[in-house]
Amino acid sequence: VGHALDVTARTTMIGELRGGAASELNALRIIRTASRSFLEGVGESHGDAQAAARGLVAGAVDGTEDAGVDPGQAATTVLQGVLDAAESLGEETAQEVCNAAGDEYARIARKLKR
Repeated sequence: VGHALDVTARTTMIGELRGGAASELNALRIIRTASRSFLEGVGESHGDAQAAARGLVAGAVDGTEDAGVDPGQAATTVLQGVLDAAESLGEETAQEVCNAAGDEYARIARKLKR
């Protein structure tokens, strides 16, 4: 189930960005808002928020290539959305989600350097 949420979060983020990210500023706004909204829904349904965060980071990095957004900035903006959703997630879960998002970006960054 966690893997499915990972994929759903990634494709949702990419879809949101393709629908409205004509500029870097718009892309960052979309990333933050979509991350918060998606994670609030996951928190309310007691879903796998860590898998969702990994998918959101992957989708943000993949979906912003055309808008010229630095991959690190895209990942950091997902973390801002996580913090915005922290009340819905609870403090402990929010920290775990931040860690998962950071780990996913580290994995992506290693691939980008190759």
